Parts: sequence; C-alpha cells; structure tokens
Amino acid sequence: MVVLFMITFIVAVCAAEAMKADNGMDLKTK
Repeated sequence: MVVLFMITFIVAVCAAEAMKADNGMDLKTK
C-alpha cells in the first residue's frame, strides 16, 4: 500500500511540474 501511495504521489508531483514548466524537455533534462 505504501508503494502505491508513493507512486501516486510521484505521478502527482510530475504532473504539477509539467504544468508549472509547461515544457516536456525540462523533465527530460532533470
């Protein structure tokens, strides 16, 4: 259950980062 929560949290963070940066290349560089 903890792993599932962590994965969901990471996905949410990635989505927030993508919306904030509005750029897919930024995530690839990171």
